[in-house]
Amino acid sequence: MVLSEPLFTPLELRRTMWQVMFEEYEVESLYTAAPATLADVWRRSNAQEASAREAGLVVDFGHAATHITPIFDGTPLNYAAKRIDVGGKLLTNYLKQLLSARHFNMSDETQLVDDMKTRVCYVSRNFQREMKVAAAAELRAGVTNPLRCKYVLPDYDRNHHGFILTK
Repeated sequence: MVLSEPLFTPLELRRTMWQVMFEEYEVESLYTAAPATLADVWRRSNAQEASAREAGLVVDFGHAATHITPIFDGTPLNYAAKRIDVGGKLLTNYLKQLLSARHFNMSDETQLVDDMKTRVCYVSRNFQREMKVAAAAELRAGVTNPLRCKYVLPDYDRNHHGFILTK
């Protein structure tokens, strides 16, 4: 069994996890590693050509925190790893705040806003280029912004057709 565990997991929690895996699930063997280690092992196994002295950086973006782990020569440098208390939950809450200020009161709609975030939001590979594309589309009449998308709010009342949420 291969399991990932967050960086900086206290030893007592690790021991409890091991006990559950061996006693409750009766696994024969267990390997636990930080997500950064597993990501690097996967990357190396799928690489066409791996250099003997490679360096990399694994960013594990989770619900409540982000872990950043440098890797050198296939070994995660745990002493240099950092935890930042920024994760998906913080982004969901920020999106709720923005939507509540501009459109509808979404302060009690965490699951709905989280669904919006996972379906519509993304990280740009070229932020400057996409900002120029969006600005150009806004300036020209009749030109559709290719970055704009629609999210239809669920219809909780059968008599209505829901709302279309756009900027």
